[in-house]
Amino acid sequence: MPLPLQQHERQQRAAEQVLDRRLRPVYEMVDSRNLKGALKLVNSLLQKAGGDQAQTKLVKALVLYRMGREGEAVEVCGEVREEGREGRLTERTLMDLMDLLARMGRAHEAAEAFEAAAAKQPDNVELQELLVGAALKSRSYVKMQQAAMRLHKKQPKNDKYLLWAVCSMDLQAFEKENHAACHLPSSVASFHLPASAAATSAPGAATSSPVPVSAAEVAKQRRQLLQLAEAMIQRKAQSEGGLKSAEALRLYVDLMRRQGKGEEVLRVLQGPMAKLFTIKSDLLQIRGEVQQDLAQFTDAAATFRELLAVSDDDWVASLSYLDSLMLAHLQSSLSTPLSEAVAAVTADAATAAATAATAATTGAKPIAAESHASSGSEGGSGGGSAEAGRESATRESRLVQGLLLRMLAGGGYGGEGGGDGGLGGKGEEEGGAAGGGGGSEGGMEGGEWESVCAGGAAASALDVACRAPESKRVQDELFRILSEADRYFQGLRDRLLAQQHSPHQHLSGSGQPAMKRVDQSSERDGEERAQPASASSGEAGAAQGESKSTEGEAASAGVLVKASATSKGPRVARGPFLMRLEVLLRRLHLLQWFGCGPGEVLSAAADLESALLAYFDRHGDMISFASDVQAYALALPHDVRDRLGTELRSKVAGLEPLGGKGGIRTGESGEEPAEDGGKGGRREGEAAREMRKRLRRIISVEQVDGVMGNWRSLDDHALISRAQRCVRLFLEASPLSAALDPREKGHADELLPVAASCLVEVYRRHQPEGVGYLIEAVLVLNYGVSLRPFSPLFNTMLVSIYGLLGCPSLALSSFQRLRAKHIQMDTLTHLVLPYLHQSASLADVSSLHTDMRSFFNDHVWRDNADVTMEALRHGTYSKIREFAAFHHRLQHSHQRLLLSPNSLLLSLPLALLPPSTLPPAITQSGSAAPNQAPVSEPVAKVREVLAAAGGGREEVRRVVEEQLSLVRVNEDWSVRAWWDPLPLPFSSLLGACGKGQLPPDSWINLESPEKQQSRDSLLLKHAQSRGLLPRLLFLSLSSPSHLLPSQGKKAEVGAGAGEVGGGGEEGEAVEGEWEAVLQQSCRLNGVGDDEMERMAEEGAVDAATQQQDLPALLARLPCLLFTASLALHHLQSPVTATTGSSSSTTTTTTNAAASAKRAVGLVQAVSAVLAATLQLLQRECMLPGSSAEASQKHLPPLLVSGKLLLCALGSFVGESAFWSALIISHWHAAAQSHPPAGKKTKKAGPDVAQQGLPEEVVRAVKAARELARVGLQSLRKALSGQISGKGQLPDSDMACALIGLLPGVNCSVAGDDKMAIPGRVVGELCKLVKEKAEGAAAGQQGTSSTQKEDNRLKENGGHRDSDAANGDGDGSLDGVLVEWSATSAAERLLWSHRRFIQQLVALLDCQIGILGST
Repeated sequence: MPLPLQQHERQQRAAEQVLDRRLRPVYEMVDSRNLKGALKLVNSLLQKAGGDQAQTKLVKALVLYRMGREGEAVEVCGEVREEGREGRLTERTLMDLMDLLARMGRAHEAAEAFEAAAAKQPDNVELQELLVGAALKSRSYVKMQQAAMRLHKKQPKNDKYLLWAVCSMDLQAFEKENHAACHLPSSVASFHLPASAAATSAPGAATSSPVPVSAAEVAKQRRQLLQLAEAMIQRKAQSEGGLKSAEALRLYVDLMRRQGKGEEVLRVLQGPMAKLFTIKSDLLQIRGEVQQDLAQFTDAAATFRELLAVSDDDWVASLSYLDSLMLAHLQSSLSTPLSEAVAAVTADAATAAATAATAATTGAKPIAAESHASSGSEGGSGGGSAEAGRESATRESRLVQGLLLRMLAGGGYGGEGGGDGGLGGKGEEEGGAAGGGGGSEGGMEGGEWESVCAGGAAASALDVACRAPESKRVQDELFRILSEADRYFQGLRDRLLAQQHSPHQHLSGSGQPAMKRVDQSSERDGEERAQPASASSGEAGAAQGESKSTEGEAASAGVLVKASATSKGPRVARGPFLMRLEVLLRRLHLLQWFGCGPGEVLSAAADLESALLAYFDRHGDMISFASDVQAYALALPHDVRDRLGTELRSKVAGLEPLGGKGGIRTGESGEEPAEDGGKGGRREGEAAREMRKRLRRIISVEQVDGVMGNWRSLDDHALISRAQRCVRLFLEASPLSAALDPREKGHADELLPVAASCLVEVYRRHQPEGVGYLIEAVLVLNYGVSLRPFSPLFNTMLVSIYGLLGCPSLALSSFQRLRAKHIQMDTLTHLVLPYLHQSASLADVSSLHTDMRSFFNDHVWRDNADVTMEALRHGTYSKIREFAAFHHRLQHSHQRLLLSPNSLLLSLPLALLPPSTLPPAITQSGSAAPNQAPVSEPVAKVREVLAAAGGGREEVRRVVEEQLSLVRVNEDWSVRAWWDPLPLPFSSLLGACGKGQLPPDSWINLESPEKQQSRDSLLLKHAQSRGLLPRLLFLSLSSPSHLLPSQGKKAEVGAGAGEVGGGGEEGEAVEGEWEAVLQQSCRLNGVGDDEMERMAEEGAVDAATQQQDLPALLARLPCLLFTASLALHHLQSPVTATTGSSSSTTTTTTNAAASAKRAVGLVQAVSAVLAATLQLLQRECMLPGSSAEASQKHLPPLLVSGKLLLCALGSFVGESAFWSALIISHWHAAAQSHPPAGKKTKKAGPDVAQQGLPEEVVRAVKAARELARVGLQSLRKALSGQISGKGQLPDSDMACALIGLLPGVNCSVAGDDKMAIPGRVVGELCKLVKEKAEGAAAGQQGTSSTQKEDNRLKENGGHRDSDAANGDGDGSLDGVLVEWSATSAAERLLWSHRRFIQQLVALLDCQIGILGST
């Protein structure tokens, strides 16, 4: 028997090799993008007999998919699936089929083929495992569970498959949690489609829509799934073999914790199975967290203290220990009020559960309204005293934690990052998608936990009881506990200091131990480990009378700083030293909470200040220092902050210059050969290490000074002097980074962003006249890019400034140098996308959209499932839910939600313009040479594009309340520049685009939960508004003949029209949907119904509206366009020809006259808003005389005016003006083509009469068209005049003229150095760069170019720089600047700005052509 089997395998391998040889040319053609040739070749292969035809068909489907013919690819895959139902597909073909269908979002179809194949071969274990993976990829967790159980029955001794089934049930419960927890912020208005419109919101929705399920029922299903999964793994744990891995035990524990079974978890962790945890700290961490959930805070404190004995630098354990001590006291001191509060919360939960049960029997209720009740139903109706006891303990734990959170709320405690170890820090992987900080281990879900933390009735009662005069003992006891905790951590600090007295440790002259060495890699590790500290460091306090301890610690730390650092041991732990700051901060916040006198508060702030100075003495040379102390410094009063900044600057006053009077010599620049031949073959020189430490201390002081906002009190001259100092120090320290790869972070990279921030602040004070400071900031950052092309510190700032200056191509180039990939396509693209959307850079934004769509599709449909399956195979079960939570975040990402409507809106101008890299050339006369013949029917073409995408229905479906409540804002806001805290169109602290807010208190802000919620609400509103636009555009560009199926015109406008019209009453359904979507769009844009009706009656806008800023006008223009389109649609709608009385005819005539009057008023209001917008643009930034100095030097006024209206201008030309041209052109075509009112047309049929437009409406439409055409032509002329005309200077001369706006560059008068004028920083930089270049040239006169190249190759390990080989370093516009000069940077700025204006002119040409086509 073995021989025939081996022979069969050999034959199969031979057949696969033959097939690979036949298909290899096809794959090569696909890789070379010769898709037509690949399709022709694969068709010829299919015509030949023999071979694996199914695999060949899949290759054909792949080629069709790459060609964009997805429908045909699905048909070919369907043929392969039919063969799969007969069980004739190989495993390779099945996997390829799954991969291809998953790319198209049809993984469930491939899963059917796997099921059929597995049914044919039930004993094939490998195929059954593939079936589990297929079910996982299609998110069919029930089928995944069934397949895993079948495998377990075949191999009952292999507990792997049993655990697979348990994980699949846990994933089902995770889905239920997300379903029940979804809710919108209260500030986001709810929005539901009308019933008739919602029933046809997507193809097949009327027949396949699921039956609504109440949140209480979903919570019940989740509880049952968790109970069943726990029972399955419990039987295995209690069997003879038991659980065999720590991951299996962790899964068992997690299942019990999610049900609130803390007592059972503790029994398991104290039993024999606890030995499965090979790392003791993991066991202690879980035990302490469970004890906190059960309100056993005293036991939890003992557990975390035991954990600190094992790992004294564990920051999470340190915070948890301090939390537990304080919580235990609050629990014992407020036992009576706490019991009453628990009873009140329990009663509220029971009432909510009863209300939800009643609503479930009387009618469906929105899930968002039931999410709060689901918790009470799950806990209150579960039955049993044990479960009721668990619920009571959980509520008590949450109430006490909420009380402590409110006590320590000052300084951002419990804010954005407060969760790695502090209160409320349960990860959302445990707590579901939208539960906030609640977690799900204890039964109190998101809404209930949020109400407790925000101060519900029960929480308020606790606050009153805690602050009552008779509760003075609570205050005293808390301070005593803080004193005890501080003494404990002082013991840890003393032990760490004592460990440095070793025989191998170098001692200073005073006998004190030297500070341990902190090399570059450990500093970077420290920066990562510092995030929990800086994130949750809003937690506060310490004990009274501890100033002596602070002074002693400062003294000992100062001795350590002065000691020479020669030890090669590990870095000194920071956790116990940071806990000194934490204790003092908590004491400060408690004094504020209890309303103590200002003297006590100032004394506590002074103690915290002294501790910060001591921490700087010990850890000031670490990269993580600023992030470590950020929250503590921000908690200080402003006068104490100023004093702290002065003290810190005095500590580093003698550290400059870094290399002494002689500076840093080349020989001290970094490294020398290692004597012991260790790893890397190099070791750091003593002098270089010392200089790096001094540099890090100076940088730390600059960063902390920025954190505290002390820079805001400096005058202009002081800010410029500070920027000059940073530039000098950066140039002086550059030799320290000479040996680093350009991709690595330099040792002084933080200094140039500080200099640029000072310049931006000076511009902010003097905008728009001080635009020279903004240009100067660009030049300074460009120098940093010339040395460190991929530095995020430089490029993130450049993205913002370039975008504001109207240089989107440079903004995109800076963003691309960040090398964003994978998840960063979701978290970082907010830096550049808003600028690209509002810049008319169609090709650039289309390319970025393609990359984002590829990432989302690959991960959502393929990669996440593959990684999850690998985790199952390797037995890392604790990661399964984590991967599911990550998948949920990406599937419902805010950026992914915006991607669909933005891509669809972008495709509209691309359908009329070629996506060329450069716009039409602008000649000296200002005329444009068109790239191609204009589209004959632009409105029909745009309508066809929208109809092919479903007419915008899918985009509307995604932003209704049930879907919008699932959206997750994943953007990383910490990378944004301080002057640009939110992406456009919300706010920019610079320019008229924003609301003119003052800058934040610091350059690095700790966001409070309220601020996060407000920001997320803004983003959700904007996303909903964008999601409604494609549908409104499609309806506005569609006449009644396109919306009614009886006209027989479905094929004319594509598949989307078939979805719009679908029945005898479809016209009324469309109008109802149109009105609902339009009303919501107006509400989101701040346009009320009263304002709209007033403008319709008056036929114009009032003076207040005309004087509004550009963003307000741009928000009203689309609303007016869509409202007027709906009014005209009513006038054109067909009416059924019926015979009626004269009275009914008179009534109809009266209504028609009123409708016509309203339509005329709306059309005239559109003209008025459009005219006001154009006038504002002309007045603000279009007039050549807006900048006399710029006109004299032939510079673009838009660039040098300093008003930064370019983003709003791009938004108007790229979207508002484009939509206006399309819709007004559509109105004009309808006015010309419709017959007089009441006349029947042949196309309409015998029973339908198509109404013509009244004469007054026709006149208003024609006037609007003419006004739009003339206004856009005037705007185009003004824009083209910015970049062309008589006497235009060459690029180099214009760059010199731009530099001429910085008079400080060439200042030579001795007394002028005290003047605050633009250019001083760049002048200092140019002088230092020139001196550096001359010195380098003098030192290398004897070195030939060949020797230089050999040395460079030797430093790179014998390999040439890949970027230089790829042409990235050629100094091109999109490459890296090799040799920096202010003139070259200015040339790039002018080139990008000119390209932006050219793109706007090209779009205006298209819009003028649209208006003239009718």
